[in-house]
Amino acid sequence: MRPSDNTVLIGGQFGLRTYAVWDAVPPVAHNRLTNSRTQALKAFYDAALLGKEVVGTMMATLRFYQAVNPAIVHRDGRGEWTGFPLMSQPGVTDPLHPEGPAELEAAWKWLDGRLPNGDARVVCGQLTFEGIRYLCGFTFTGRHSFTPFAETVGQVGRDLAAGASYLGGDVWANVDDVTELFPRAQGAVLFSRSELASWASPITELEREVGWCLGDDNEVWLGIVRDEQVSAGFPLAVAYGVRRARRLNACVPIA
Repeated sequence: MRPSDNTVLIGGQFGLRTYAVWDAVPPVAHNRLTNSRTQALKAFYDAALLGKEVVGTMMATLRFYQAVNPAIVHRDGRGEWTGFPLMSQPGVTDPLHPEGPAELEAAWKWLDGRLPNGDARVVCGQLTFEGIRYLCGFTFTGRHSFTPFAETVGQVGRDLAAGASYLGGDVWANVDDVTELFPRAQGAVLFSRSELASWASPITELEREVGWCLGDDNEVWLGIVRDEQVSAGFPLAVAYGVRRARRLNACVPIA
């Protein structure tokens, strides 16, 4: 492998990610091979891998093995691929998950068709943007929340039907801001003083006649909705990056 000529690395407070490509096999190393059948594979290597980005190859390999035998995928307690998604980095649209398509429009549909990551989402309000009603709130993993969410009422209905957990409760009366404990976090980090079940319960009403907001100013939540909208002036790649980070809960700092 060698560093990419276009992108060597991306780092900073959001973690380090290197971009390497498969390098040419040095003639000296190739000539040292004693097995002629192994030497014959060089043509296939050059055609399939030479100059290709390494992480993309890893993702393709994982997808291949999943297609051959889905049971081969090691999953964590939440049913997610162990070690995935990778941590989101602003402006980077490379797939964070082996199942995620590289093409953005297809990837957006893939996001909407899978369960949102995290243990539960606590709804803090409902608002209307460009004639469409959205539910907004925070995604929790255990008792921590690393990212907000904004979903259309229709999307929440589909998530609920697929088994996602959306709760209602007074977030601001039950959490503390612990952002200072997570210097690599990409936004505010909240910590529930007790288990969510002690103050939040499954939502029973998806759509109210009028908008409502608990705690934060309505404009704050409108801004969260706009961040995912191409119609608000954001390029597709930027809007998708924000939505992907929230939907995959990929803002969780790596320990």
